[in-house]
Amino acid sequence: QNMVTVVDSEAFFDIYQSEDEVGSRPDLADGDGIVEGTALRRKIVDLVAEQIEVADYVLLNKADQVDAPGMASLASLASSLNPRASVLPCKFGDVDLAVVLGSTRGK
Repeated sequence: QNMVTVVDSEAFFDIYQSEDEVGSRPDLADGDGIVEGTALRRKIVDLVAEQIEVADYVLLNKADQVDAPGMASLASLASSLNPRASVLPCKFGDVDLAVVLGSTRGK
């Protein structure tokens, strides 16, 4: 199985530079809107970084909303957080499913 992380390219750097905690963002809670324990105090940037670090594929979605230097910076950051992942820019999450969901990538 492959782990796929979808990044909102347009909002990424604002989130990545934020000091906000998960508890301040109800949209990041579980399906019932609940986050318990120390997870409330976890920094959003740590959550985002971890999702990239464990991915086999990082989809840089909304690539059409970011200029070329911004996309290059984002791709470089994603690759530095996880050099083993394939980093793929896309729009509307449109990627070749045969690539992303195809054969399992070895780590």
